[in-house]
Amino acid sequence: VNVNKKFDDGIRVAYSKNEEVASVAEIEHPLVRTALDLVGLKGGIEITTLADIPSRGTGLGSSSAFTVGLLNAIYAYIGRYSSSETLGRLACEIEVDRCGEPIGKQDQYAAAYGGFNFIEFLPDESVRVTPLVVPPELRARLESNIIVFYTGMTRSASGILKEQSAAVGGDAERRATLLRMVELAYVMRDELHAGNIGELEREHQHVTGDGEATAAEYHRPENQLLAEVEASGRGMRVADEATAPHDPAEITRVGKVVFDPQ
Repeated sequence: VNVNKKFDDGIRVAYSKNEEVASVAEIEHPLVRTALDLVGLKGGIEITTLADIPSRGTGLGSSSAFTVGLLNAIYAYIGRYSSSETLGRLACEIEVDRCGEPIGKQDQYAAAYGGFNFIEFLPDESVRVTPLVVPPELRARLESNIIVFYTGMTRSASGILKEQSAAVGGDAERRATLLRMVELAYVMRDELHAGNIGELEREHQHVTGDGEATAAEYHRPENQLLAEVEASGRGMRVADEATAPHDPAEITRVGKVVFDPQ
């Protein structure tokens, strides 16, 4: 994200499209419009963005990364320091509170802090970010076994999350599943500190299974195909990028992050 002074009092925003407007209220891009309004910039500014992945629908937190990067660039432009906590908190305010996205806070804080962290979301709405310190060889082993494929397909996380929230709200069993996922996050942290990569895989399979139980979208045929392939190949999903192809012959194009402890 690049932010520069414009030669006049207008506003130019360049992303997948080019906007030339006279006021913040006229900006079509909701995140840019809301960020400028939050900071209090009125005009005379040019914002350009470059990205090597789509800004929405990949499951990689790209929209939150964009929001954090935009805020960071704007604050640098006006000469004001912004901490990682501030960037994460304000990015959440923009996306969740002001734009009404039915998402959590993990993507914003992950982008704001960077690195390898254990992030806790506390009952008082505060967020605790603790760096995960592991031996370099363990981290290298973990990173060397994570691969990402882009299928060219995207889907709306908002739709999935709305469905998930509605389902969980009236289902005690699904709420219990979410609480179990929280417990497993602490177990996985401890196993990682202990260097137990194999145990990390097994615990993550529990988390993946629990997560899939909270939204029907996860039970689409292409996702079932992927689960079968991963089971046969001793793979482990770490994060979704897109849905899997229908044809098993195209499995090399599966849009998932896969971890193989072997």
